Amino acid sequence: MFFAQGIILEKKERGDADWRYVALTHELGKIEFISRGGRKGMARLSGHIEPLTCANLEFATTHSLKLIGASGVHHYYEIKHTPALFSHVSDVVHFFGRLLPLEYRDHDLFVLLSSYLEEMDVLGRKKDMGEMILQEHTLFHSFKFLNTCADILGVSPQLQLKHNEVQLGDIGALELLKLNTYLRNHLTSQL
Repeated sequence: MFFAQGIILEKKERGDADWRYVALTHELGKIEFISRGGRKGMARLSGHIEPLTCANLEFATTHSLKLIGASGVHHYYEIKHTPALFSHVSDVVHFFGRLLPLEYRDHDLFVLLSSYLEEMDVLGRKKDMGEMILQEHTLFHSFKFLNTCADILGVSPQLQLKHNEVQLGDIGALELLKLNTYLRNHLTSQL
């Protein structure tokens, strides 16, 4: 048996009864695994391995990554119970997951993602903050999180002007630039 603590990034249907998950783990980096029978009505692990959940995961071996047990460590309830916050954080985490190749392992990224989710959960608890201020803080923290991720991954957009045309090194940088532009525009329009 092998144990890993992971943050669930993505969950998709696989076949009639299974789920396919993508998680960022402290021990193995970004992994993909299957929960057999997870789509059945009474699946015992399903509540512990939802997206935006940090869980202790138990696998049969490190090679097969067949999930045999899970227990939730942090469910980030405030994010999940604030619809606008949940939608935004889900998009950011999904985008973050797309930046990482499978098996990419970096302790700093795991800690950074954990900290980001904790910050967002704390924001969700501040019900008296007001919608505009909540949105402003959410966008600020997301922008900071993604830029730090880009720096760690080395995909910070390096803009070069060539004959009045912007060129980027790779598609990851282009995607990041689009999201950062979107976040920056929303952030500045709210101020």
